[in-house]
Amino acid sequence: MKTSTTPEKVNTLVIFDKTKCFEFPVSALPGDVPLSSEKLKAMEKDKPIVFQIPIMPNEIYNIDADLKALLPTATVSNYSTSNLLPIRVGNVNGDHIKLADSNTTLAIYEEKLHVIESESIYLNGSKISNGEYDIQVGDCIWVGEVRIVPHCGYIEFQGTAYTCNLNIATQDPAKYEEFPSYKRPPRQIYREPTDKVELNEPPAEEEQKKGALLKVIIPPLLAGGMMVAMGVLMGRGIMMLMSVGMMVVTLVNSVFTFVSDRKEKKNKKRERIDKDSKYLLHKRK
Repeated sequence: MKTSTTPEKVNTLVIFDKTKCFEFPVSALPGDVPLSSEKLKAMEKDKPIVFQIPIMPNEIYNIDADLKALLPTATVSNYSTSNLLPIRVGNVNGDHIKLADSNTTLAIYEEKLHVIESESIYLNGSKISNGEYDIQVGDCIWVGEVRIVPHCGYIEFQGTAYTCNLNIATQDPAKYEEFPSYKRPPRQIYREPTDKVELNEPPAEEEQKKGALLKVIIPPLLAGGMMVAMGVLMGRGIMMLMSVGMMVVTLVNSVFTFVSDRKEKKNKKRERIDKDSKYLLHKRK
């Protein structure tokens, strides 16, 4: 196996369960592990876990049926990935990284992780299965007892259960503050506000009265009818024609006024709905 020129070591205790994995300092106590386990509960509270189990460096130890522990003390190796993406990790001789005793197959791109065959793979503390996942520089991938961290231009490996066909990094990567511990910026979670919002009551809507058109038409019809009847009884034909003409003019004017008022009310209703919608949207923001 090719080794990197970087003699850096990361001494941590890694605890795996069926869905999560956690990294702790080697001095971690049983109470530091946020997992439910009868074996952990039975341990001495003030004594580090690594002193209470027969764990060997770089080998997975089964605490119980669901809980496993790993003490990775192998040297961290950095391999160049220039013009080689994707990096193939699997159990075939032609892969860039060949894992020992594992059926896992995956491909690491610049910002994607493609899991083809999964067997105990954890990404940033969560167990993942076959599929495609977004990744970025500094993300931590555990494949069995091998730790993988992608970087710009190189990839970091820690463990003993693999062989590598990549070239070692030509120079030691620049170390950021608090290296080798990589801390991703916290993800912003936007939550809905719980404060009460006061809403002004909208103005009362003007209702359309029933039978409004009949009330407009009937009075001029009755008045015109009475004048026509009087003209007939009194034998005044000209008077009757004048009365009919006045009735028609009055009726047309009344209907036109009714239609205009109705159209204006519809426009006001539309404007009212628009104003209320904008007001609610403003309150929502």
